[in-house]
Amino acid sequence: MAAVRPISRITAGLVSKATLRVAVEQLMRDCGDDANLYYFPSYEIVKEFFVDAYKEDNRHPKDEIVIAIMRAFERHYCIP
Repeated sequence: MAAVRPISRITAGLVSKATLRVAVEQLMRDCGDDANLYYFPSYEIVKEFFVDAYKEDNRHPKDEIVIAIMRAFERHYCIP
């Protein structure tokens, strides 16, 4: 695994995710009164609520984790 810059893949990945999360946070602050704007924390759910969530490549969530997250998304955001 490699990063574009001469830093570790782990550091590059964490910076990338943190940058995206800060951007989402700023958008939610700036446009929080927009009733059509939502953020579903799928990445955070994988990282914080599951143990051993990743496939052998340590990059992709296991299928059962994806299914659980999609069920949660459907429960909260889709019309039955």
